[in-house]
Amino acid sequence: MANGVWHAGYQIEIELARADLGHEDLSGLLDEITTPIERRDREPLQCLQHHDTGICRAEERRTAHRG
Repeated sequence: MANGVWHAGYQIEIELARADLGHEDLSGLLDEITTPIERRDREPLQCLQHHDTGICRAEERRTAHRG
């Protein structure tokens, strides 16, 4: 599992290893990102690596396994 994700809506890095996710000012953030996908917007959470470079190793591995 990744240690962090990018939240495109807030334009912030979410640090999954921290209890406050690295944003103590956003007290409802954990509830927001753990809401089942069918009840929230899917787009805000992105792989940090994909956000930084446009490439995600996990996505590449998934694509390679399908090929």
